[in-house]
This record gives sequence, structure tokens and C-alpha cells, in this order.
Amino acid sequence: MAEGKLIPKRLMDVRKQNQLSSKQAAALCDIDSSVFWRYEQGQSSPSRAVIKHIAIMLGTSSSYLCGETEDSAPEALVIDISHESNNVRTLITKFSALNEKQKKLIFAIIDQFK
Repeated sequence: MAEGKLIPKRLMDVRKQNQLSSKQAAALCDIDSSVFWRYEQGQSSPSRAVIKHIAIMLGTSSSYLCGETEDSAPEALVIDISHESNNVRTLITKFSALNEKQKKLIFAIIDQFK
């Protein structure tokens, strides 16, 4: 399968695995629903930055969406907290313990403040 076909198919597969409609996934990713639909249909190609954002919001990796790997597990977020306060460390520890659905909800809430 050519890479151009992987993004739409895998995007749709990941959306369905998350039990989201196209409109719900678009809202979660803060992307216009018609644009998201065009990505899924292969009528438009998202930039690498948009792919990375979608991957984070849908709990997968940009490498998976682009066909660079068969592993759909999300990419690890690397955060250097060596010089952060104990409050930040506590928040990160608590966040790490959340399930994927809870993390997505937090990201969606944060996006509303952007």
C-alpha cells in the first residue's frame, strides 16, 4: 500500500478504534470536520505537524499513521523535569497514571484554552 493511502486508512481505523464519529474526532483534534473528512478520504494531506497532533489526540503515533511502523502505540512524551518543582513532578506522575481516555479528555480541555 502506498504511503498516500496509509494516512487516510489508518486515520479512519484509529478513529473507529476510539469509537468516534468523524465529527467527534475532528472536534477532539480541533480540526474543522470537513478538513478531517478530506484527510480520511485522501482528498487532502495533513502536514507532518498536523499528523503528529492528530496522533497525540487519538492515542496513536504519527509513525503509525504515516506507515513507517505497524505499531499503533502512542509515542512516549519525553519531559525533562530535573529542574522543575515538586508540584510539577506530582502532576506529571498523576497524569502518567491516567488511562488513555482520561488523558485525551485533559488534552481536549487544554486545547479549549489555546
